[in-house]
Amino acid sequence: MKNYTIKKLIKGYKLKPELKGLTLVGIPFQFKNEPINVDFNGVSQLINSTTPLLHKEMFRDKYGRDKYYVLYYYEWDPVKTQITLF
Repeated sequence: MKNYTIKKLIKGYKLKPELKGLTLVGIPFQFKNEPINVDFNGVSQLINSTTPLLHKEMFRDKYGRDKYYVLYYYEWDPVKTQITLF
């Protein structure tokens, strides 16, 4: 299992109007197929294959290397995830 620390959460309406009211976490493409423990301000959430993928978006690399990267967006709700684990 990988550990991934994020710096900020994303409001759902900024990505798609259908995601209004949700708080999302963006995970890089290279972590998509394995369980990952996401940490934000000391609170963690497990994202695995049963966590529903809400949105996927490709971005141009901001450092001008003519590359792209992909982020997968999942709902940030660590309390809900902890309840379903037990």
